[in-house]
Amino acid sequence: MNTLKKSKIVFVIFFAMIMLLGFDNKAFAKKNVGVKNFNVKAQLMNDGSLSVTEDITMKFDGKFNGGFKDISTRKTEGIKNVKVYYMNNGVKQEFKYVHSAENGDYGVYEISKKTDNMYRVKIYMPSRNVTRTFRIKYTLANCGKVYNDVGELYYNFWDSGYETRVENLEGTIILPEDVLTKNIKAFPHGPMNVSSNILDNRTIKFNARDIKSNDYVSGRIIFPREILSKSRNIVDANGLENILKQEKEYKSSLQKKIMREKKLQSFAKYAFWVILFIDIILIAFYIKITKRDTEKYSTQMFPQECSPAIMAKYFKGSVNGVDFIATLIDLNRRGHLQIEKIDENEISSEKSSKRKKKNKEDYKIVVIENGYNDKLHPHEIYLLDWLFKNSNYDGSIKMSKLEKIAKKDSFKYIEFSKEWNKLIKEEAESSGYYDKSKRPHGVLYICAFSIQVIFSIIIMTAKNAGGILIFMLTFIMLIFGLILMLRISDLAYSEKVKWKKIREDFKNGQYLAYSFEKYVPYLVSLNVDVDHFQKFRNFAMSNERYLNNVWLMSYFAFDSFTRHGSFMYWGSTAFVNSAAGGAAGGSTGGGAGCGGGGAGGF
Repeated sequence: MNTLKKSKIVFVIFFAMIMLLGFDNKAFAKKNVGVKNFNVKAQLMNDGSLSVTEDITMKFDGKFNGGFKDISTRKTEGIKNVKVYYMNNGVKQEFKYVHSAENGDYGVYEISKKTDNMYRVKIYMPSRNVTRTFRIKYTLANCGKVYNDVGELYYNFWDSGYETRVENLEGTIILPEDVLTKNIKAFPHGPMNVSSNILDNRTIKFNARDIKSNDYVSGRIIFPREILSKSRNIVDANGLENILKQEKEYKSSLQKKIMREKKLQSFAKYAFWVILFIDIILIAFYIKITKRDTEKYSTQMFPQECSPAIMAKYFKGSVNGVDFIATLIDLNRRGHLQIEKIDENEISSEKSSKRKKKNKEDYKIVVIENGYNDKLHPHEIYLLDWLFKNSNYDGSIKMSKLEKIAKKDSFKYIEFSKEWNKLIKEEAESSGYYDKSKRPHGVLYICAFSIQVIFSIIIMTAKNAGGILIFMLTFIMLIFGLILMLRISDLAYSEKVKWKKIREDFKNGQYLAYSFEKYVPYLVSLNVDVDHFQKFRNFAMSNERYLNNVWLMSYFAFDSFTRHGSFMYWGSTAFVNSAAGGAAGGSTGGGAGCGGGGAGGF
């Protein structure tokens, strides 16, 4: 890939991520239920019970069987008189209670007990990409608390822990009797935008917006104890002083939290622009240091002498079973081992019924000891020694036996493969095929990745959308770092260009452009299909230039290049596949008051 292409890809990714941040998340939303409005009217009675009416407007994005509403009986004496209605343009349609309903049912609801103090009301009304409003009415017993000096109601409108997002919540508490407003105090609890307002002598309203999964909304009010004249929830102690102390501490902690969040948001904003600026510099620097002078890479030159395994290492980045087979073919070409096709009668006489069923031909490898010379690479010497040892030191071993070692004696083959790959890597590096000068830069980018992961999380915690962009950029830094750590040198890049040209010419039938007889092992490593070798075989068998090549003709004599009848087939089966290939949620609680719950779809 040339520098211009790399530059285009990097900047396309970079600006695509910026554009993604500008789109409404709804464009990418999956199946989801959201609450547009949640209006609660809670009438406090003289006996301390609450008569609750909830109007919940749910937006169904996707296909659902209906919605659910959880109702908590925490710190109450239970729930009764549950009714469910569907509100359609002001018209109220009552739903029927059933003990058990099925998905697809319409106009019914069921009540199940989730925990000791949590009930789920499932409302069956198939909904798809539509907004519906339901009304749920019920009574919670004994919610109000009476102290010696004051009366108290601490009520949870919405619990935390629900995936359903609430756009707007309005909760209204109505006292049993009129009292002087100066004797009423209201304390809102929840997200920082929650507020309370005493409307008149008996009405208190609480509001909150944009309630997320970790948010809850509660309202606490105190009033003259006399209005709960029939309550049985009596505490024989003064409560006013303690309540005011608790609320003062809560307000103080909330103010500290607000200050921390403001500081965090300020830091996040600063950090976002600093990191973005640094990343732009790092991207530009990466493009600069990875620039190659492509004009000096002539495709007319022949590649340097090296083994198929070394070529595979810098060309593909790894060595596998195909390269093992390619190395055997190359060693055969150079006279260091013989490859002999085993007669089918010999195979059947050995009772190899499984192989016979597969119709896969077997071959015998014979190591030629006097073929060793200084032209062999260390990894080739290691391979020949390994073959010799596994042949019971007679130099002859069948491919079927090598397959058995690779699959059934995997530890032995893994040990060989690790050492063989290590030698190949060392030779590739010592031959100048890897750019070691860029590795310190790779460490720099990986360090940048590690640091930016932390900062991106901090920025996202501060609810800064830029944190998403920084988080994405961190992985670009990681990719850049890994590329630089594994970057091939200009020499290897030049060689890759030449090998690609050779492969393409071979596939296109330009058989006279090169002396392809010596490139056969390399083309195996380059994953050229056997069909192309079959075409080359047909051409070479009738061409005077190739007919005079003794090795090529002897190889063609036993390799017919069919799908199951080619020596190369072993590279794609026995070794490549062996050991060598080296919207619902649930309540997590709310405030310290009674009641609570949440909602969602099913």
